[in-house]
Amino acid sequence: MVAASEFEKVFSTLLGVAGRRTFHLLLLSYLECPSAPSATAEGLLEGFHAFVGRSQFARSLPHVGAMARLDWALHCARASSPTRGLSPRQLPRLEPTSLRYCAFDVHEGASLVLVSPAHFGLWQANVNGPRPLGDRSLEGFDAVLFSRGGDEVQLTACAGQVGVLLDALRDGLTLEEAVRYALLTGQRFDLAAALRVLMNAGVVTALTCRPALTSLRNSDRFLPVL
Repeated sequence: MVAASEFEKVFSTLLGVAGRRTFHLLLLSYLECPSAPSATAEGLLEGFHAFVGRSQFARSLPHVGAMARLDWALHCARASSPTRGLSPRQLPRLEPTSLRYCAFDVHEGASLVLVSPAHFGLWQANVNGPRPLGDRSLEGFDAVLFSRGGDEVQLTACAGQVGVLLDALRDGLTLEEAVRYALLTGQRFDLAAALRVLMNAGVVTALTCRPALTSLRNSDRFLPVL
């Protein structure tokens, strides 16, 4: 069993915004739920943010679910190993027609949270952590990308379509397959823009091209430059 203090630590922004009483009511309901995962402490913590998003509190107060999702994404990024991402400068080493056949390795701590600017602004004003957006306006985006390409957690405001590419690449799809997948979801998809967000955030750690379909000059695998 995970101590209540551990939930408070991981979901500290949710605790602060919702209040201790509401937080503990949510936690008690979650722990008493028969479907709550119990295999590992991490699994129990992970299940909590999904439970909060489905709760009655979240239906009446949508920002509660947003706080839980954002807190969990921050926890995952912080808990992951710092890894330097692949530099966009390395992509020109590939023949232009070869890139479509490449599969991209993405950092384990990277995740994308769909969130409104208002809810993200509320979370950012209360979180004990990174404030990476600087002077960027909190308008015109519907998602935030969490990444740890270096020692610090980085957040990037972006379009939700970036999550489609992130999920596809994490599943091992090539860029060409990822585009097909995105079209099947029915979402508007700008591959160049989505890939640029992931690369600039340091999410891509390596890329592998299928030898049978591509012609590479030196190696079929490009690792970050140290």
